[in-house]
Amino acid sequence: MRDWEKIQNKIVACKKCKNENPEVRVDIKKIPGIAPKNIELLFISEAPPLGDSYFYWEKARDTLRKRIFAILNSIGYNINSLEDFMAAGFYLTPTVKCPSEEKGKNASPSNNTIKFCLEHLINELDYIKPKKICLLGKTALYGFSQLFPEFKGGKLKELAGKIREVEIGGRKVKVMINYWPGYRQRNFDEIVEHIRRIARDQKCLCPGGGRRRTRRGSCSSRCPSLRQSSEFLSKYKFRSHYYF
Repeated sequence: MRDWEKIQNKIVACKKCKNENPEVRVDIKKIPGIAPKNIELLFISEAPPLGDSYFYWEKARDTLRKRIFAILNSIGYNINSLEDFMAAGFYLTPTVKCPSEEKGKNASPSNNTIKFCLEHLINELDYIKPKKICLLGKTALYGFSQLFPEFKGGKLKELAGKIREVEIGGRKVKVMINYWPGYRQRNFDEIVEHIRRIARDQKCLCPGGGRRRTRRGSCSSRCPSLRQSSEFLSKYKFRSHYYF
């Protein structure tokens, strides 16, 4: 599908989960108002949140937007608005297009819900044609594992920081597997480093390009790249109340 407005209208009209997945709020549709153009790096997140916040609703506070902007600014960009974000060649789309709810609070989408929504994600990928992709968290990784066999057979903590190449619309695309930048994410310094590597096309500074890894799969504390990120984060975390 080559028309962005038609893709988004199809998402708005979608009711697949109404009977099969009652936890999905199909009545809540949050879609970006601006079509993507010349996208270098596409972030793929989890799902829109309940309530008044949303990444593309700039007048409302959104935690994910503030985190992504802060991370990009930490690696040399100057991102203060959605206009800056897209002008720099970035875009973000969720794996699942409707929020999931459990006892009135946000819930992670079920695997069945993710599968139901893949048609929309495929249409968006075909339209956007990103040069690079950064998967944020388990939901995005599971969604990609259903589309590309290269992403099957591993837990997020074992795959985070790895870059794999897939073919989308006849073009080769680099895909970084990353953690979800959550409020209590202990690996936040690694998240920053992973985004730096895929955004700036830089390799890990470890001897052998990232092979100095711990048992859980992440770079060790002796990694020069990770130390650079940690040095920044000592200041970044001090100011974290401004971002989170």
